[in-house]
Amino acid sequence: MKSLRKLAIGLAVLFCLCQYQTAFALPGPLDHGSGTGVIVATATHNSNGNNGNNGKNSSASNKKTNPPEPVLATAAKITDPGRSFHVGDIITLQCVITPSDAADKTILWSSSDKNIAVISQDGVLTALNPGNVTIKATTANGISDSLKLVISVIDAVSLTIIDPPSKMEVWAKTKLACSFDPENTTDKTLIWTSSDEGVLSVDGYGNIEALKPGEATITVTAANGVNAVCQIMVFTIDVESISVGALDAQYNVGDVIDVAVTLLPDNSTDKDYTLSVSNPDICQVIGKNLVKLLKAGDLTIVVKTANGKETSVQTTVILPVKELKGPKQRLTLSVGKTSPVVFTVAPEDATLPGLNWSSSDTGIATVDGAGNVSGVSPGIATIAAVAYNGVSMSVEVNVVKPFPWPLIIVIIAVAAGGCVWWIMRVRRRRGAQGSAENDLQ
Repeated sequence: MKSLRKLAIGLAVLFCLCQYQTAFALPGPLDHGSGTGVIVATATHNSNGNNGNNGKNSSASNKKTNPPEPVLATAAKITDPGRSFHVGDIITLQCVITPSDAADKTILWSSSDKNIAVISQDGVLTALNPGNVTIKATTANGISDSLKLVISVIDAVSLTIIDPPSKMEVWAKTKLACSFDPENTTDKTLIWTSSDEGVLSVDGYGNIEALKPGEATITVTAANGVNAVCQIMVFTIDVESISVGALDAQYNVGDVIDVAVTLLPDNSTDKDYTLSVSNPDICQVIGKNLVKLLKAGDLTIVVKTANGKETSVQTTVILPVKELKGPKQRLTLSVGKTSPVVFTVAPEDATLPGLNWSSSDTGIATVDGAGNVSGVSPGIATIAAVAYNGVSMSVEVNVVKPFPWPLIIVIIAVAAGGCVWWIMRVRRRRGAQGSAENDLQ
């Protein structure tokens, strides 16, 4: 217990000693007068500094110093750009801070009217509209400077229409362009007009279109009234010839012909044309290039341009055969005999350029172009007729040996002669008997 108590007392004494700083004076020269050397030690308390030196340590190595105060801005000056400002200008402003070694050189920029000019925190100024505006620069500690600016516009002195055409074909289109003097004119709004919209039209962007032959003046006007003009003549290119696509030799009633028309040269101005027909009773023009066929007959189609050029094409309209009608039962024909086969067409007024006749076996029967069939040898053959449009019909023909009429005639004649002889004999015999009876009486 005693040893623990001594340890606690020792730690307490050590803690108290750590709260003080002790200075020892180095031994100085001996005082020969006294013949003794004195070493002086002085201790100074750090907490109250009341030992006669007003809280200052006697040792230079133990002296405390406060950090220096930051250097503050005392003035700010916006550098005059030395120029006038116009709408659309963009420029970076500079602000000089005094003193140059100011610790915080942050600048806060602001505009008195953001509709006239705006400025970024990097000092980039953009002029938006004409008027007066004040630009202010403020330092971090509140020192500021301002710059009054007048934003103005740059008016156009003159306009130039760039390379306008002197002539244009009817229906031609192009776009006109205009340059400003000076190039940095503020308001580049343009108004385009034509002296004759019927000849030459123009929209708000300078797009022009030639509409008919004549002359017109195009005027472009700037916002401040400055203008420029150009005169343009509009002309036509006449059609020189007409090309019509080839037509078929024949068309059926009910068909619609699409007439292909090409006007030459290709850049002809007036490409209008009309179709007409020589016989309106058999057809009808139903569109720009369409002709509907109504009846059979010869047809001439005429193409005529606006400047009087004309050409024509011909074709034939036919009423197609729908059906062939004829005998359905087998026909009998003797060898060596000729008989016509008759087929009728439907409708009755169908155009019939002719039928193509054929025989399935010309060794039995033959047929000519008119449908006449001739028996060649006994047997059965098929006779067929085909119309121009493929409609067909056929019939069977049975060719037989000819009947032996001469022999029959001889037999009949002999039989008739025998009968006559017999009758005459009977009559003579009866006559003789009658005479004998008369004699007996």
